[in-house]
Amino acid sequence: MNTNLSNYRSLISSMGGGSNLSWLSDYASIKNGSYGKLMKQYYAQNPVKGTDSTTGTTQTKKARTTESVAQKIISEKTQAPKAKTESEKEESAYNKITKATGALQDSVTKMQTVDLNDEEKAVKAAQEFVKSYNDTMSAAAKVDDKSIASRVTSIEGNTKAYSKSLEKIGITVDAKDGTMKLDEDKFKAADKSSVEGIFAKRSSYAYSLSVSAGMMGSNASYAASKNALYTDTGKYSQNAAGTLYNSYF
Repeated sequence: MNTNLSNYRSLISSMGGGSNLSWLSDYASIKNGSYGKLMKQYYAQNPVKGTDSTTGTTQTKKARTTESVAQKIISEKTQAPKAKTESEKEESAYNKITKATGALQDSVTKMQTVDLNDEEKAVKAAQEFVKSYNDTMSAAAKVDDKSIASRVTSIEGNTKAYSKSLEKIGITVDAKDGTMKLDEDKFKAADKSSVEGIFAKRSSYAYSLSVSAGMMGSNASYAASKNALYTDTGKYSQNAAGTLYNSYF
């Protein structure tokens, strides 16, 4: 026994001193079962996924119940949506202008091609024109942009210049808010040549309006793409830039 004890001491000494006694301590812990108890306590508090060797299926020790998982999913789904940044709000406002001006141009084209003898279709086309005009002016008023404001001024000035002609065919413009209103009966009774003159394909009020609307839409589209290049903190967005770059190919 003394020889064996001497051999153990020699072995320990050759391994660098007392600091390496830990391996013997670990061995003793495994042998007397305290290590196993420690592991059971640890995994009871920290469940992990493992594989059942008998079935080959993945199981979870102390796993969360299906109900708890479902509750988490429901909780995530019902959380309030993330508030939009100022940059995202501006981009959305510009996109609304682009959509409204496109609709206004379409309504002008419809008025230029509709059969005025078909009262139902003609009135519907006039209603769409008035609505799209009001939508465009309303959307433009929601952004602080000099280029957009310039187009608005041009449209308002042109509309004011043609106000009497528009009134003759049943379209009036409110002096306070600039919105249009259609008098359907007056429109139906209006001289068709007067309607055609307002919506002629060249050198008319509607033609000029369509051109201005197209320019406003282009200004808004450019402003929206420019905003998308930067984050709400003013940092350059490479993803947005990549999307813009890819659009050219």
